[in-house]
Amino acid sequence: MKNLYLLLLLACAFGYSQDAAVVNWIDANAIAIEGAGQDAPLSNLKQNTPAIFNDVKLFGFGEATHHTKEFFDIKARFFKYLAENNGVRVFMIEDGFGPDYNINAYIAGGGGTAKEAVSQMGFSIWMTEEMVALVEWMRAFNANRPKTDRITFYGIDNQFGRNINVIIKNFVAKYNVPVDQNFTAVIDSSAVLHGQRGKGNPKAKGYAKQLADAALLLKNNFKPADAAQQKELDATLHAFDVLQQFLKHVDGGTPKERDAAMASNAIWALQHEGTAAKGFIWAHNEHIENAGGAQRLGHILKATYGSAYYSMGFDFGKGMLYSRYLNGNMSAPAIFTLEAPFKDNYAFVLSQAKADAFFIDFKLAAKDAVMDKFINSNRKNITTGATGYNPIFKGNKQDIAKAYDGLVFVRQITLPTYLK
Repeated sequence: MKNLYLLLLLACAFGYSQDAAVVNWIDANAIAIEGAGQDAPLSNLKQNTPAIFNDVKLFGFGEATHHTKEFFDIKARFFKYLAENNGVRVFMIEDGFGPDYNINAYIAGGGGTAKEAVSQMGFSIWMTEEMVALVEWMRAFNANRPKTDRITFYGIDNQFGRNINVIIKNFVAKYNVPVDQNFTAVIDSSAVLHGQRGKGNPKAKGYAKQLADAALLLKNNFKPADAAQQKELDATLHAFDVLQQFLKHVDGGTPKERDAAMASNAIWALQHEGTAAKGFIWAHNEHIENAGGAQRLGHILKATYGSAYYSMGFDFGKGMLYSRYLNGNMSAPAIFTLEAPFKDNYAFVLSQAKADAFFIDFKLAAKDAVMDKFINSNRKNITTGATGYNPIFKGNKQDIAKAYDGLVFVRQITLPTYLK
C-alpha cells in the first residue's frame, strides 16, 4: 500500500512538472496578444509572424463559442493585420450568401449604414456591435482603393435562401435579360421555402429542376460584353448554386452536406476574386478544424490547399457563457459563469501562462518535446454552438495538434454587445 501511495505521488509530481514545463514554454515562446478591443495593434505578432503565414492562401479562424466578445475582437484584429500585411482580401463567414450581400455592397461604398447591413445577416449571433465595427473598418479600408484591391464579404453557409432571389432579379433588371414568368416565380418560391432538417419539404426537388432550367435560361440569354459583366454573371449563377444548396438543406439536409456546401462556396469565392486572392474564414472551431473527418469544411479545405490552408482554433479558461439550457426553456437565454477551467481540459494548463491571451503556432510548438506531447495529449476542451453552453457538458476530447495549425487562448471571456 505504501509503494502504491509513492507511485501515485510520483505520478502527480511528474504531471505537475510536465504542466510547468508547458507553461514555461508558452511564457517564453507564445505570441502574447496585447491590449483589448479591435483597434489595438498586434505588435507582438508583427515582430514574430510565423513564416508559414506568407505562404497561406486561406485562413480559417474558429471560435469555441458563438457568443464571445474576445473571440470576435481578436479575430477582427487578425483579419485587419492579414489584410494590411499579407494581402488578404476575401472575407467569408458562417452565414448566408443572400443575407450578407448587402454588407458586401456597403463596404464597397454602397448606401445605408453598417448597423443596417449587419442587422440583415442570417444568424443573430453575428448581429453585434463588434461585427458592426469590423464592417465599418472594411468600408474605410476600401475607400479610394481600386476594385481589384478591395475587401469583399461573402456568406458561405447553405441555410439561407433569403435575398438570393433579389440578387438574381436585380441582375436581370440591370441588363434587361429576357426571362419568362416562371423564372421569377421559381426563384421567389425557392428563396422562402421552409423545412426541417431530417424531415424535408416535398416541393424542394421540383423547385430544384425548375431552378436549373432558370439558370440555363439566364446563361443563354445574356452574353457578357466584357470581363466585368462576366464576373457579375458568374456571381449571379453562383447565387443559383447557393439556392440549390438551400433547397437541399430544407429537404432534409445533413451536417455533412452543409460543410461540403460551405467548402464549395469558399473555394468559389477565392476563384471568383482571382487566382492570387487570399481569404479568411470566420466560423466555429468545429467547421474550420483540419481533422473533423471528411464531412468538415476545414478537412475539405486542407485536402484542397494543403499547407496553404491554416486553421486557427480558439479556447478559453473561464468567464461568461451564453446559455439556453439553464432555465429548462430553450427560448429563455441566460448567462452561465464558468469560474475555472476543468482539470482534464487543455485550458487548465493554458490558463497558468502569464499572458491573458496568446497565440501558439503548432509547427513551432512541435519542435519542443514537452509541447509536442501536450498538444497531442487528447485532453478536453469546451465548444458551444448557437444555443450556448449546457452546464452538464465538461468538454470533448480532442487532439488539438491534429485539429488545428495554431491556437488562440483567452484566459477570461465575456459576452459581445448585441444590437438592439
